[in-house]
Amino acid sequence: MVDCVFFNVLILSEILEVGDQVRRGYIYCLCQMKFPKFCLYIFLCLLILVSNISGALNEEILTVHKSKKETSKKENKDDHLLPAILITGGAVGTILALGTVWWWDRSGFTGKWKMKREGFFSNKTYSGGADKAGHFYASYVEFRTMVSMYELIGIKHDNALLLSGLAIFVLSTGIEMIDAFTPYGFSYEDVVFNAFGLGLGYFTEKYPKFDSLIGLRWSYFPSSRYLEMEKETSFVKKYIRLINDYNGMMFFLDVKFAGMGGRISNSVLKYFLFGINYNTIDYSPSGDNKQRNLGFHIGLNVPVILKSIFNKNNWAVRSSSTFAKFYAFPFTNLLFQYDFDNKKMKLNFGIAGRIQITF
Repeated sequence: MVDCVFFNVLILSEILEVGDQVRRGYIYCLCQMKFPKFCLYIFLCLLILVSNISGALNEEILTVHKSKKETSKKENKDDHLLPAILITGGAVGTILALGTVWWWDRSGFTGKWKMKREGFFSNKTYSGGADKAGHFYASYVEFRTMVSMYELIGIKHDNALLLSGLAIFVLSTGIEMIDAFTPYGFSYEDVVFNAFGLGLGYFTEKYPKFDSLIGLRWSYFPSSRYLEMEKETSFVKKYIRLINDYNGMMFFLDVKFAGMGGRISNSVLKYFLFGINYNTIDYSPSGDNKQRNLGFHIGLNVPVILKSIFNKNNWAVRSSSTFAKFYAFPFTNLLFQYDFDNKKMKLNFGIAGRIQITF
């Protein structure tokens, strides 16, 4: 699978240069190869994505450099196009390679298309719905990361938004199509929450004021059950597969006082935030005391605090602030949660399944 992706990336630039004839030939070659059918579906999606990359870049170059010579246009096109292809292709290869380690080398392929209704946040699901929160968060972070990477190579913000949305949509949907040929099955629910993550990512990137008001964070501390299960696993796989350790994860949807404007954003309240949170215990990995915890939290707005104490133009401060924008540090949030499985209230300090008071 990964070799196919690398092969695809290597010839994308040729496809873009010679147009539809070679593109049809490429599709024909793929049809002749002994790949599972879902590989072809993914490659076709990638061709659509790359065509959009080419179109967006061409439009941008004609707008920005219309007064320059034709040779200058060509050079600028190449300057943007190759890095964009490498970024997109690298994301494809990386995510599919990680997917192989996370799921597919364990589950295997059935060779038959399978649809699966998982039940969203039901107690009948394998993760209690934590995987849906994970899809929401992952798509959100991946989208914003891709936007930054495209802008880093000189692509305009609006085009970076478009390309990132296409890239993440194709990748996330491609993974679901692969899952359709495994015991996991194709989950439309995952697609829905991927779309929610893309939507939130788009609005936070498009509108800075919205970004200063709304945020999405994730916290993780390895659960003891996960470490016990993976103790015989190699070092690399153990720490890659932590994505399956929902027992150690918590998800936070925040409203930040700093983004409310007026007196509130200039008062001491700017250092705080509030919102809703969700996590599950003993669903994945499975245990005897299953919990689905939904709650309200009050926390510290760590990025604002860092920039208030230190020089906000310092590289280390900027990097730390960006990290804290997406990751919830332990003991920086106070959570009031309700356990839907055991019908109990609890007080948590930002570490899933640890250091909490139940009443």
